[in-house]
Amino acid sequence: MKIKKIDLYIAKKFISTFLLTITLLIFIIIAFDLSEKIDKFIAKDAPVSLIITQYYLNFIPYFINLFSALFIFISVIFFTSKLANKSEIIAMYSVGIDFRRILRPYLAVSFLLAIFSFFLQNFILPPANQRRINFENTYVKRNPQTKEVQIHLQLDKNTYLYLANWDVKDYEGSFLSIDKIDYQTGVKQKMMSSFIKYDNSTNKWQLNDVVIRKIQDSTELLQRYKTIDTLLPITPRDLAYETTLLETMNFNELNKYIKRGAENINELLVERQNRFASPFAAIILTIIAVALSINKRRGGLGLNLAIGLTLSFGYILFQQISVSYGVAGVIPPFVAAWLPNFIYIIIAGYLLFREK
Repeated sequence: MKIKKIDLYIAKKFISTFLLTITLLIFIIIAFDLSEKIDKFIAKDAPVSLIITQYYLNFIPYFINLFSALFIFISVIFFTSKLANKSEIIAMYSVGIDFRRILRPYLAVSFLLAIFSFFLQNFILPPANQRRINFENTYVKRNPQTKEVQIHLQLDKNTYLYLANWDVKDYEGSFLSIDKIDYQTGVKQKMMSSFIKYDNSTNKWQLNDVVIRKIQDSTELLQRYKTIDTLLPITPRDLAYETTLLETMNFNELNKYIKRGAENINELLVERQNRFASPFAAIILTIIAVALSINKRRGGLGLNLAIGLTLSFGYILFQQISVSYGVAGVIPPFVAAWLPNFIYIIIAGYLLFREK
């Protein structure tokens, strides 16, 4: 498809309005956030350099990702309504440019923003979130969570791990059990330890009061050790789900947790689906925003923005409710993540049909 001046004109308006909107809102949010947390920063002697580099520079991409679909929606309604009010849309129609042709540059820009959102959410944002959360745990939160209890992991197809308690800060835990299972004959080996600790210098685990029970045919071998230094197919990060949070997992780490069959499997599956569904929402909401604002209407920009905000906040609310049901296991993870998009695709289809 040949790019024409009209495409560049609309794309420039789209991108510039989006950047202006998001920049203004970021400054407003930072101002409110700073006024709320300034006392905590002072009380804990947080260095200004860390506040800027470790907190706010990592807070900005988190905020952009959180409300990117809303920013896109508002931006499209705002500048498209201005085009309509200045009769620029009417001028396009008068020279034979139809609605579908006008929609092309909108879709192109929204598609690029959706791709950027996908990579931001899956690969750029997780380490930024980790740095932001580490700063909050040090200088903002009073008692950050450092304990994990009742951890269940599937290490491979036949191996399962259980850990009763885990201290994220000190890298130590108690009551470890690792079971190797043959699905035809039952448990083949069970290793238990009353206390475990991870050594960062050697990347090995120290296990105390170890009991290893091996079963082969009708014989059973019982071994006891006071201390064992060994390698286990896990790292401390694998045991710290609640502390590191889903926000800090990149796409590969998220898939690894899912393959291990963690207890919170529904939440992990919903999160993975949501990382695909959320960027796609940018395209859907762009179509709706264009269809709502491309024609002049009584009430002008104010009415268009009111309708747009209602629809966009409705999408966010619907998404949160749907995700909650998915995490609870009431509906499948795929449905939980994509249901808001499916509903809004119907709305977008209706508006497109109306514009024919």
